[in-house]
Amino acid sequence: MKIIHTIASLDPSTGGPSGSVPGLCSALSALIPDIAIIEANRYSGKAGAVVCKLGEGLTQNGVGIFLETTRGDFAKLLFSSVSPGKHVIIHDHGLWLRNNHKAAVIAFDHRVPRIVSPRGMLEPWARQHHATRKRIAWALYQRRDLKRADALHATSQQEAETLRDLGFAQPIAIVANGIVSRTDPLQRKPPDRERLALFLSRVHPKKGLFDLVEAWHHLRPQGWRVQIVGPDEGGHRAQVMRRVEELGLMRSFEFLEQVAGQTKEGLYKAADLFILPSYSENFGNVVGEALSFGLPVITTTATPWSALETHQCGWWIRPGVSSLVSALGIALSLSDADRWEMGSRGRKLVRDSLSWATIGLQMAEVYQWVLGGGDQPSHVI
Repeated sequence: MKIIHTIASLDPSTGGPSGSVPGLCSALSALIPDIAIIEANRYSGKAGAVVCKLGEGLTQNGVGIFLETTRGDFAKLLFSSVSPGKHVIIHDHGLWLRNNHKAAVIAFDHRVPRIVSPRGMLEPWARQHHATRKRIAWALYQRRDLKRADALHATSQQEAETLRDLGFAQPIAIVANGIVSRTDPLQRKPPDRERLALFLSRVHPKKGLFDLVEAWHHLRPQGWRVQIVGPDEGGHRAQVMRRVEELGLMRSFEFLEQVAGQTKEGLYKAADLFILPSYSENFGNVVGEALSFGLPVITTTATPWSALETHQCGWWIRPGVSSLVSALGIALSLSDADRWEMGSRGRKLVRDSLSWATIGLQMAEVYQWVLGGGDQPSHVI
């Protein structure tokens, strides 16, 4: 069995798939010997696409180890990697871009099974972002390309329901993104310190940062500060900073660029609360990361994290200022001990349900089934 993952970019600034796809491939490598990623370099500015294979060499996004093996044109690299009639699957990640359409055409022309992971790009908010451009692409090729896929992959039940509502009838595999479980002891912080609320994600209009600023203005909590960390998207950071300044909150907010590695870990470890007030997420990897570091989380029903409530490790609220004010008011008023207990439950949730070993096994079962082996897995609907 050979699995070829295709993606626009592995640059971390492009969002969650740049980390979750290498993470998935790393987990699959223990089960499937032939795994490759073909990166189209859509956003990186590099010349040509790159084929990456698992092996000793370059660490990509902190998960999985890859060797850069071949560089060239995306379509030619993909064409040379597939053979009709062989046990090959193209697993394409994302939508709307030229590389996604090329993957669909090559798979169809050469009768190679194709699985598509929309990665949240068909959620209502995402469809409205650059809506005119997407309506044209939908009519010209994107709807047809999706209809021809052998299976779709959703990272949550919520995303699967969106795909069904759009009329896609083929099998949908519901397989979450994995989260790296942490085994180091969860440390208690000294009481005489300034508390930190952390936002760590792309600084993008869909992330609800204006709501966070307005809610913080309403509460103006003493002894707390907000860190907004992540790559800027289209100048949105400057817009948010301008609103912070207008409301006289500059002493309460700190803005940092994209971070990685130990710097990123240090921010999670220093924080007391994690906030993702998003209007659209197919999964929200950073929520799982925050839970793994023992942070209680506030996020919205536009993310698939209802488990925050069922496992009592955070707040799952409607998007908007008023609900965020209510949740923040409760979270900030809790004792350190109460937040620590919530964080402990969140860490257990990640360890029990979202380990990469579990996720890799679930996806491998889907590949085997698509190639005609065995019964339909229980997580395929």
